[in-house]
Amino acid sequence: MATPSDVLHLKTDAELRFFVENPGYYQAELVAAARRELRRRYPTAPLPTPAPASEAAEPVLTEYDVPEQRRPSWLLPTVGAAVLLVAGLSFWGKGDKPHQPAPVPAPAAAARPASPPTLETDITAPPLPKFDTERCVDQALARVPAAEKANDQHLDQYRIISRLFWAAQKPTAYLLGQVQQGKPNPVFKAQANMALALWQEFDQVLVYHYSFGPTMADHFARMKTVAEQQRAALTELLDATNANQPLRLGAEQQATQQAMPQLLAPLGVQPS
Repeated sequence: MATPSDVLHLKTDAELRFFVENPGYYQAELVAAARRELRRRYPTAPLPTPAPASEAAEPVLTEYDVPEQRRPSWLLPTVGAAVLLVAGLSFWGKGDKPHQPAPVPAPAAAARPASPPTLETDITAPPLPKFDTERCVDQALARVPAAEKANDQHLDQYRIISRLFWAAQKPTAYLLGQVQQGKPNPVFKAQANMALALWQEFDQVLVYHYSFGPTMADHFARMKTVAEQQRAALTELLDATNANQPLRLGAEQQATQQAMPQLLAPLGVQPS
C-alpha cells in the first residue's frame, strides 16, 4: 500500500515546504513525512517552520467540521490514504504533461490558498467491512505481461489506479450483494453514500491520459465501465430509499450485475 513517503518522493521542494508550513491542513503523518523528505534531500539545511496563526490560511468549515460532529476515527485513515493516492497521480499529469506544483502562500494574509478537499459522508454510519484490496491489485497485475510492467512509470500509475478502483468496487459489491439477497440493512443509505464517495476518488484519475500497454489499457477501460455501472446501481437504490420504495434493483441493473463477473474476469478478481 502506498505510504506518505512514497508519494512525497514525487513532490517538489515548494510543495513539501507548504505541507510543513501549513500543518493545520493535513494529517500529522503527512506533515511528518514531508519533513523527513526535506531532511533527506537537504541534510544540513534548516527545516521550514509552521506559519504563524495570523498568516495561516483559514480552512472553510463544513457541517462535518463542527466539534460535536467529528468524523469517526475509522474513516480518517481511509480518506487520508485515498487523498494521498490521488496526489501521487498528479505527478504524471497528462502523460508527458509537466507537473504543476502546489502554490506557496505569500506572507501577506490576503493570499489564502484553497482549503483542502473534504470527503462528505454520513458520519453516523458504522464502517463498511474491511477488504483485502491489495490482494486484488496483485491478482490483476499477475495478468499483465512482464514487458508492460517493465515501465516503472506505467507500473506505478496502474497500481495507484487499481488501488482506488478496488477500494470502491469491493464495498459496492458487498452492498449490492446484500440487496440482491434481500438482507435488511438499516444503514444502507449512509453506507451507499460512502461507497459513492470512494467512486468520486477514483473519478479523479480519469482526467489524465495514460500511455499503457494493451493489457493495462484493457484493464483500465474495464475499471471505468464498472465504475459507471456501479455508480448507476447505487444511485438507483438511493433514489428508491429516498422515495420510501422497496430496496431492489430494476431489470436493467440486475442484468448489469449478472454480467459483472465476465467484465471483471480479465483482472483475475471475483466481483465480490
